[in-house]
Amino acid sequence: MSRSLSTAQRLGLGFGLIVALLLAITLIGIQRVGIIDRTLTYVSDNSTSKQRQAINFRGSVHDRAIVLRDLVLTQSDAEQAALLREAQRLEDFYRESAQTMRQVFASADNSREEQRLLEAINDIEQQALRATAELLQLQQEEARRQHLRNQVAPAYSEWLKRINAFIDYQEADIERELGTVRAVAGGFRNSMLGISLLAVLLSLVASVLIIRQLRRTLGAEPQEVAALMRRLATGDLSLPAGEFPRNSVMAAASDMLQRLSGTLGKVNHAASELRDASSQLEATVGNNIQQVRLQTRESEQIATAINQMAATVNEVAGYAANAAQATRSAEQLVADGSADLVALGRQMLYDPFWALHARRTLAPLDNFGDWPAPYAWWLEKWARGLARSGEKV
Repeated sequence: MSRSLSTAQRLGLGFGLIVALLLAITLIGIQRVGIIDRTLTYVSDNSTSKQRQAINFRGSVHDRAIVLRDLVLTQSDAEQAALLREAQRLEDFYRESAQTMRQVFASADNSREEQRLLEAINDIEQQALRATAELLQLQQEEARRQHLRNQVAPAYSEWLKRINAFIDYQEADIERELGTVRAVAGGFRNSMLGISLLAVLLSLVASVLIIRQLRRTLGAEPQEVAALMRRLATGDLSLPAGEFPRNSVMAAASDMLQRLSGTLGKVNHAASELRDASSQLEATVGNNIQQVRLQTRESEQIATAINQMAATVNEVAGYAANAAQATRSAEQLVADGSADLVALGRQMLYDPFWALHARRTLAPLDNFGDWPAPYAWWLEKWARGLARSGEKV
């Protein structure tokens, strides 16, 4: 299946996996941060607030115990009045903190242990307040000291002890919640590290697969393929060095260059043969032109000779006609007895072949065998030509 994926699909799949892992990290982070936020909010709104009010309790009780001790020990009425006012202020501060504590308990999800500890504090508070009221009602100094030592001091000590127990419980609760926060944060850190390592691993795997596919497809580095294409564009048909994977671009280009080089070699060979044939044809055409020109000149000479021959033939024909007429006239004169002798000297001077012409007139022959050889051959050729055209000599 991976072989059928395109490069774009491979890149999309690789980056999609990375984006999915980043999305998973984000979702896990949101969920973990939500847990941390809720935990810290719970600690801030409940345990810390309860602990703060309990610390106010402790400060108020501690300071009131000191005030009561000073009240018993002092002899001055003014000092006693000031101490009583301070005790009242501390009691009012305690009541305000108690009111805040009740509001926190009313709006929070409280455990049974917290309820028990707070009830224990309220119980000892009532006992301590009763002991304090009894102390203030005593008039004798020694009775006050005895009541302070035997009733008030143990009550306030137990009060502080229970308040400290409540503070310790809240401290433990806060520590437990913070431990949960630390565990969640640590788990989130480990999750982030694990998913990040997985993302890096998947990125490396995807990168290796994509690079291998590109190398298998291209057959070389992209810049080498680009350099080969630029060389081809400039007409450089030199083969790239090295072996390339089958069905790769470089292998196809190498095969194409080999075939193209072979084709160009054949074309060059054919061009060379064509050039040689063209040279031979040019030489032949030149010779033919020379021959045509020579034949033209010879034809012109032959035409001139034929024209001259035709003129001569016409002249000879005229001579022959005259000779035939003269022959018939002489023959008629002799036949009629008008003359015993016909003088032929002037006619023979005019026509040296008069006798031959007279013979053909009186006794026609099929050839010119009785004519001199230099004249007989062309006269026979001329007679044949006339015969083919339907004319007579």
